[in-house]
Amino acid sequence: MLDIQSSPTLPRFAFGDFDDVIIKGISYRVEDSFPHACTFTRRDGTGVTEEFSHAYLSQCVTNGTLEHKRDFFLPESAKRRLRLQSRELSTLSPRLQRKAKYHEALVLAFLEMEKEGKVKRTDASTKSVLEEIKFRAGKYYSVPSESDDGQAAKNTRVSPEKVCASRLLKRVAAYCRDGLPALYGQDIQNSRARRISPDELCLLTRTVRNFLSPEQPTIASIVEDVDRAFRAENQRRKELTERELNGERPGRKTSYLALPSRETIRREIKKLDPFEVVAVREGLDAARKKFAPVGRGLVVTRPLERVEMDAWVVDLKTIMATCGIWSMTCSPWSPRLLVRSVQGLVLY
Repeated sequence: MLDIQSSPTLPRFAFGDFDDVIIKGISYRVEDSFPHACTFTRRDGTGVTEEFSHAYLSQCVTNGTLEHKRDFFLPESAKRRLRLQSRELSTLSPRLQRKAKYHEALVLAFLEMEKEGKVKRTDASTKSVLEEIKFRAGKYYSVPSESDDGQAAKNTRVSPEKVCASRLLKRVAAYCRDGLPALYGQDIQNSRARRISPDELCLLTRTVRNFLSPEQPTIASIVEDVDRAFRAENQRRKELTERELNGERPGRKTSYLALPSRETIRREIKKLDPFEVVAVREGLDAARKKFAPVGRGLVVTRPLERVEMDAWVVDLKTIMATCGIWSMTCSPWSPRLLVRSVQGLVLY
């Protein structure tokens, strides 16, 4: 067996000040570089500084125990990683889990071939080896998981079929920059679930109630009220954070609230009860007139038109239970409120 020793002078490594270097599972940050070695500081908070020669780093690259993440500590990269929505894969639906597994298999196959030097991050190079990428992706995609629909037989290799070179390169770049959340987040971006936090929603709902006023404020004025309320709350939280850092008020650190958009505020206003809005802003008589159960009464379109009175039975118990009123009624009255006849009109 040949014992090859790396040269201490020939290898050259271009590490930046904001790069993250992982050597044998330990994360380091570059401190200084010399002609024969590099100095790194551990990121675990111990402050330990270690020096590795270029020969040792070259040997780690050969063994695959060195991972280099460029610009990992840049403020823009850190902010982008914080904005990514992190969710456990098990919380996604089976369809989304299969889709995430599909993309991850293709990315891992591409990175495996890139490490072997068989593909470059260009459209032409990717298209030339697309069939081999799909074949290698089957090794990762065929691993059994809970999201499998059970259509494929056991111990069967299933390879992805629909692969676009340009989209694959975009996913590879996102995976190398932001990790797994960049792949799984592609499906979460199309979700219509609300992203506003409970604290922000509570303050927004309370401030939007200012729309219910006899002075009839406009939506623009409510937007200004929400802006002032969020600024005041963030100022209060900033003071609490400063007191916590100074040790005056020990407790849990608070985070700042994000100001909702104008469209979010408008939607919250539209969610208010229409009858309550008109009753407070225009008066109770105007609300009763606008929301009366009978508009113009009985309207006939021709002489001698036939008008029938119809009757049906309504289960008030079901309706009251749905509205939450049944649990508040007294037990002696409950049997008497089971059913009741209601009359209506049918026109022919």
